[in-house]
Amino acid sequence: MSQIMILNGIVITMDSQNRVIKNGAVFVDGEEIIDVGKSENIKKKYKADVVIDATRKVVLPGFVNAHTHLHQTFLRGLGHDLPLYEWIQQAILASGEVMTANDLYLSALLGYVENIRSGNTTVLCHHYLHTSQRSTDLVARAAKDAGVRTVIARSYCDQVLSDVATPLKPFVEPLEAIRADSERLIKTWHNRAGGKIHIWPGPLTFDSCSLELWAVASEFAAKYKLGIHVHMNEVKKDVEFSEMTYGKRPFEVLADRGFLGPNLQAAHSVWVSKKEVELIRENNVKVVHNPVANMYLASGVAPIPEMLSQGIKVALGTDGPASNNNQDMLTCMKFAACLHKVYNLNATSITAGQVLKMATVGGAEALMMERNIGSLEPGKKADIALINFWKTHIMPVHEPMGALVYCANMNDVDTVLIDGKLVMENGNVKSVDEDSVIRKSQQAADRIAEEMNNR
Repeated sequence: MSQIMILNGIVITMDSQNRVIKNGAVFVDGEEIIDVGKSENIKKKYKADVVIDATRKVVLPGFVNAHTHLHQTFLRGLGHDLPLYEWIQQAILASGEVMTANDLYLSALLGYVENIRSGNTTVLCHHYLHTSQRSTDLVARAAKDAGVRTVIARSYCDQVLSDVATPLKPFVEPLEAIRADSERLIKTWHNRAGGKIHIWPGPLTFDSCSLELWAVASEFAAKYKLGIHVHMNEVKKDVEFSEMTYGKRPFEVLADRGFLGPNLQAAHSVWVSKKEVELIRENNVKVVHNPVANMYLASGVAPIPEMLSQGIKVALGTDGPASNNNQDMLTCMKFAACLHKVYNLNATSITAGQVLKMATVGGAEALMMERNIGSLEPGKKADIALINFWKTHIMPVHEPMGALVYCANMNDVDTVLIDGKLVMENGNVKSVDEDSVIRKSQQAADRIAEEMNNR
């Protein structure tokens, strides 16, 4: 296990004191951060096998992409300018009918590499395509090969009761099949790859899962100490379905059944009432904000500033590449900040620091990993990103957090460590043969598009 010393950077720790250390350094021993401080002090205290000069760079905890769908890397650009359920029908389902097992593996691998290039060291993939054909295993294998820390929320649904959700019918599975495959996946993949791979229950949407299936998800979460990840209140019609079926809004129904808790991540949470926001706060539910996808599909604007003001923990997600159309967390942060400023007609409604916290600490809290990742502190995992600030679209820098959120993009990410391993160095991905992955992916995507057109 090697020792790595990162010197001479602007270190944004994201610790409880929000320390920003100019001419700062981080010392890593194996998988763990040992020390963070001034470069001159770190150099005096330690010796390292590898020394990384971070001059003109920012050093910060790797981002946590808390909601995406990696199979969609092959689908970006296929569903422009469509509302959510038409987009599912025309872009997602049509491609799912022709994607092979190798396509699913390649799409996930390409997606993980894209996340590395974006400085995302931890990724939650809400996987729902071909779940009955063991495709979740292919996503896990891709994560292992890429060397990424990941949560794979094995998605499922067992009912489609509303007309608006009709496109979800192909994803319906028998409850017992869901239970059996979830058990198998947890035993096969959970805590594998040195503890970097995690398998969680992932109900697809509130309306596509019976309350019996919600009970199964809660059962697995309690048995194995897992989180639960779900799309909640993404579009207005989701709420209308709940009120028509149960006489209450989605979060109210889950609260009545005891399914709200600190291990639940509610992706989107756009169409929430004041009562639902209060239920989220009372039960310490984590919200995953996906501003670009919500804008792209015209789903609406989640009340994130209100949630933050009430102490609700909010993470940030790119969502899948078919509704973004990339996994650039830096650009996602800028969208998040600008969206809420203009929507509230208030430039102070959300700050760069708050958005950066959502992408780091907030993501770690949502994924129940705050003891290990999300900030640069001794004892935490060495998941670190270096971002090159010596660029015309960033310089001059007056305040580093603002420069990150409002100026930088994924092309500025220079070096990435995950578990103390250099998975990207000086802009070169080291964990996989990136050129080969891109070439094979393009060939597969061309074939998929042709087969879709011929149907």
